[in-house]
Amino acid sequence: MADQHPFAQRWNADTQYYPRITDLLEGHDVVLDAGCGEGTLARYLASSEAAFGQPSREGHHVIGLDADAKVLPPEYPGVHFMLGDAQQLPFPDASFDGVVAVGVLRALNADLGLVEMRRVVRPGGRVVILDTARNRIPVGIRHAYDALAGVVTRIRRTSWHPDVLDTAPELDWRASRELIEANLPGATWKRLPFARWLAVWDAPAD
Repeated sequence: MADQHPFAQRWNADTQYYPRITDLLEGHDVVLDAGCGEGTLARYLASSEAAFGQPSREGHHVIGLDADAKVLPPEYPGVHFMLGDAQQLPFPDASFDGVVAVGVLRALNADLGLVEMRRVVRPGGRVVILDTARNRIPVGIRHAYDALAGVVTRIRRTSWHPDVLDTAPELDWRASRELIEANLPGATWKRLPFARWLAVWDAPAD
């Protein structure tokens, strides 16, 4: 049977949630992937082909932006990759129907990054953020959790780690939620497996 995950050979705790992120951005045509890294999510958002048992869908028009020129990939159908700083986005106000940031805030001045994402999204647009919290759990429980993650990884056949800058999270669950609530009033915030959290904010319509 076909693997239901779109990145069977590129599975990790972030790509695990790419289909969910894509569903959340449905109907938001022009999307900024802020801190896109090597562009896996941007390419998936732009793709309209059926993959691993998933139905075909309409692809987004995506701009992938990253501050590291070494990791930016070549152009891809539906995606333009460019060099830029997510703390100082080089776009006018209200430029995008959607903004997504995966594993980015912990490498930024998070308040500045969130202000910029809010600034460039259009009225009625959506900001989707997936990031990691610092766990404060007993060592024994953490080891059991890591063992479970290892089992899942083996089921997925491989655990993929892109060659990009990765910064350890400083904020725990509570601080991560407070960060979102302070900068994106009315956003939903949800704790997810693999120490991830997901925030979704809809910009007020005119």
